[in-house]
Amino acid sequence: MENDIRIVYSLQDPAALNIANELEKIGTAGFKMEGFDGSQLEFSGERGRQYIMLSRHKSEKRIRSLTCHHTGNWTGEALYGGKPGDVCISMPSVMCGISGEISKRVGALHEYLFSFEVTHHGPTGDFAVLFVEIGSCEEDWGNRKAGRVIAESIACFEPVGRARQ
Repeated sequence: MENDIRIVYSLQDPAALNIANELEKIGTAGFKMEGFDGSQLEFSGERGRQYIMLSRHKSEKRIRSLTCHHTGNWTGEALYGGKPGDVCISMPSVMCGISGEISKRVGALHEYLFSFEVTHHGPTGDFAVLFVEIGSCEEDWGNRKAGRVIAESIACFEPVGRARQ
């Protein structure tokens, strides 16, 4: 049975490709998954649709991490995609479900932490999107074990507060 939520990723993002490859190996649990050309920050979803965006996280401190967050720009600036002063529709039950699964598994990576990120970039629009990321540098983006942890977390999660459709 196909799930209503779509998994999407940029074909130019090494972390996204890593996670997508791991998801293909274990199975997508009924999710439709597709790659696209271009930047995740400018992704244009369909009105009312829900998306999980596979992505990389970049940090100057280079803290190895697995993160998730919704998108948007709280201020009058949109330095990294989307519109100023606009936020996407959120999926709190999906975010809680996936983050719970990542939290259960992240200990197997020893040097990685799990964290929520503050909403800080696009895309924005009349669709829901949750970024799920590997950070924080090129070496980490290609870590297959980190990609596997996120892939398993997505494949196994149940939205908190309601049954997955």
